[in-house]
Amino acid sequence: MIDFGLSVPFEKEKKREKEKTTSSSSSKRVKKFYGTILYASVNAHNGDAQSYRDDMEALIYMLAYFMNGGLPWDEGRKLDVDIAARTKKSVVHNIVAGESSEGSATLVRSDSAAMITELLTNCRALSFNERPDYAWCQAELVKAYTAATGREEIIEDWEWTHPSGQQKTPAVEFMDGFLDFI
Repeated sequence: MIDFGLSVPFEKEKKREKEKTTSSSSSKRVKKFYGTILYASVNAHNGDAQSYRDDMEALIYMLAYFMNGGLPWDEGRKLDVDIAARTKKSVVHNIVAGESSEGSATLVRSDSAAMITELLTNCRALSFNERPDYAWCQAELVKAYTAATGREEIIEDWEWTHPSGQQKTPAVEFMDGFLDFI
């Protein structure tokens, strides 16, 4: 789920962010998009330096994709970066501004939509140097897991830790139910 091929040391990104804020003209900066169109943060589409908040935003899009089976800006195999960016910016702006309506695109169409919206709103409000409150994010995800499964703890009993042919583990049962839910 994570591709470190595009990772850059945070200090290098901090320098890039500082250059952006001290530059007198935005035309001096060439905007290039690097990343996976579906999951990249809005800042990545803007060509901005990436930080912790952008990693969290990408994770939220990945979770939304798993929960929904797609994203509002997913147009299929021939995904255009500019069209996807415009759609993503519009959807994210509406969600963060609380302007999502029944007819508008949403990230998640389930009971977990409020949690995804809260996580997205929280990470979009962070400044470049701020780290997300990972403990809070984890607690929100555990609450959503508990609501979906009725269990208060995430069970780390994975199928591959058991001899083949054994009954499905609770984790596999949850994933099966999760996939059926999608």
